[in-house]
Amino acid sequence: MEQSGACLPPLSPSKSTQSPTRELVVRLCRRSYNRPLRGIKDIPGTVQRVFLAEATDGGCAVLKLPPLCTVRLLRHEKDSLAVDANFLRISSSREGSTIPKIIANDVTPSTLGSAYTFFDCGRSVPLSSLSNLTTAHIRVVERTLALWLASISCLPASSFGFLYAIMRGTKDQTWRLAFARMVESTLRDGEDMLVSLPYDRIRMYIQRFGPVLDTITTPGLLFINACDRGNILVDPNTMAVTGLIDYSSAVWGDPELAACSATSGTSRLRLDPTALRISRNSSSAHATVQDEGKVIRHLL
Repeated sequence: MEQSGACLPPLSPSKSTQSPTRELVVRLCRRSYNRPLRGIKDIPGTVQRVFLAEATDGGCAVLKLPPLCTVRLLRHEKDSLAVDANFLRISSSREGSTIPKIIANDVTPSTLGSAYTFFDCGRSVPLSSLSNLTTAHIRVVERTLALWLASISCLPASSFGFLYAIMRGTKDQTWRLAFARMVESTLRDGEDMLVSLPYDRIRMYIQRFGPVLDTITTPGLLFINACDRGNILVDPNTMAVTGLIDYSSAVWGDPELAACSATSGTSRLRLDPTALRISRNSSSAHATVQDEGKVIRHLL
């Protein structure tokens, strides 16, 4: 619904807002968000173009648009908006879900001029939009992020792998096969971009040590980019994590992968890996603690 009379400040400039025009962003927000708007902020930090719509009553919603056509995408980043919307639609409908609910979504360039996804995040805001964060604030974010990830890790799936691959009909019944497919996709991205890596040696290691991955028998949900500061939503009053901005990196696989993601990178939050291990009554998750192949899986 159009909100007449709203006076919105200009979008803060950034490289990610070369396109779309301010008018398109405002039009999409007003059409999808049935609240008077106080302002719209550009939120950098993900491959998608993200904007935060702030309502006058304190509520917020996130508008996501496809990456710029000039951005060279990795294989798993293609169709990320559709993958993201599909995850939100499926997961938020489950009873007791903490996943944000979609307000509006169109994954094809519509009459409005762009594909988009718009979801309600209550009174949460992107962590990257907050300034003057103390060490105590970051510790709260790290602790509650681990708890939030653990709370959704048991969302079921019938196969292993990236959500985008599952949506395209690839349903790997073993983690070994899904992981090999994920690595091969990454290696091909590197080859396409002429990155110098020992490709043959990496492929040899995957083949040689792949059988160790067969100890993972039940898919567990994790997110490759969950620890990126630009991808986290928090309650600005308590600093507790309430969700993510981008869900397109969803993977059903080995909790050891989440543990690796949580302890790598200099600009990422650093979580206790044990807090991220999936707690299910299966032989997959808790086996990671005692499993003699855990070190090999971590290295892979």
